[in-house]
This record gives sequence, structure tokens and C-alpha cells, in this order.
Amino acid sequence: MPTLHHFPLLAGSRFVRLILAEYGEEVVLVEEAPWQRSAELLKLNPAGELPIFVDDDGTTVAGAAIIAEYLAETRGARVGEQTLMPASPADRAETRRLSVWFLSNQPRLQPQLIGFLLNALRDPIFRVAPIDRRNSHQVAQEGCDIWLIWIGGP
Repeated sequence: MPTLHHFPLLAGSRFVRLILAEYGEEVVLVEEAPWQRSAELLKLNPAGELPIFVDDDGTTVAGAAIIAEYLAETRGARVGEQTLMPASPADRAETRRLSVWFLSNQPRLQPQLIGFLLNALRDPIFRVAPIDRRNSHQVAQEGCDIWLIWIGGP
């Protein structure tokens, strides 16, 4: 069975899990902490970045967009479609634009949307003290509002 090395809160990991679900692909999920670059993880991807997909035949693919293309090429025909992309070239271009924007903005999105949670997981103080959920929600909401305005949302 294929394996996906991921961290649940990373945008790229969520992106790949969504695509795997669209193709009905079952995988073994191996949760990795992105701030702990283990020797095993570095063997799979010397850059130490997640997500990393390891196929049944041992093929290792790193990076959300690259994994998505690999899955489209290897899984798409099985479900009766070559790709998850729209039929029209204009719609495919818009889908690619949004995907690239979303995935390339991870470093800016991550601190605003999930930085508080990542810090809480790393900081021993937060492991024993309850997390102020109102504060984390407020931080996440403010980050979402900024990005929604930037992309033309409400």
C-alpha cells in the first residue's frame, strides 16, 4: 500500500490527501513533525519538506504539486478520467493559478493560520497548560480574513 508522509496542518499535505480521496486511493499515513528532520525523512527527501508520497513500487515523489501530477498520471485512468482538471483551457489555467498561489503561499499562510497551533505543539508549556481557544480562533480568523480580502472574497 502506498505511504504518505505528511503533517495534518500543512496546506500541501491537506492538498495531497484531498486528491488521494478524490481518486479513492487508500494510503498509509505517516505523520511527521516538520520541525524534526529525521534521518529517515531526509533519505526520502533531502530537502526535508513534506508531503512525501512513496508508491507501492518504491517510487518516491516529494512536493504537493508534483505528487498531484504523479497521481493524475498514475491513478487518473483507473477512475475513468485522466485528470481532476476542468475540460476548458481557461478553467484549467484558473485552477492552476489558484493551486500555485495556494501552495506557494504556504510560508505566508502557515504562520497566520496555523502558526499558533504549531508553536503550541512545540512548546512544552502549552502541552500541560490548556490552550486559549478563543485566542487561537481569533488569530486564525484574522489570518483568514486578510487572505480572503486579498483573493477577492467577502
